[in-house]
Amino acid sequence: MSKQSSVEFLFKKLWDTPKDKYEWTIILIEAIDKHKAEIIRDTTRGFLAASNELPLDDALSYAQQYYNSTYKNEEMF
Repeated sequence: MSKQSSVEFLFKKLWDTPKDKYEWTIILIEAIDKHKAEIIRDTTRGFLAASNELPLDDALSYAQQYYNSTYKNEEMF
C-alpha cells in the first residue's frame, strides 16, 4: 500500500462517498489534518537539512509556527 497525499486521500474519499454535505465536510477536515501533517513534516525536514545544529524539537516548533502563520489564517468555509 503506497502512501497517499492529502489530495489523493480527499479525491478518493469524495469519489467513494455519496454527496452529503455533512459527510463531505468531515472528509475535508480529515484532508486538512493530513495536509497539516505533511507540511509540518516536510518543513521540519527542511529546517533540519538546513542546519546541522538545530535540535529536532526546535525544528518541529518552527515548522508548526510556519504552518500556523501560512495556513491557519485562511477561512475554511
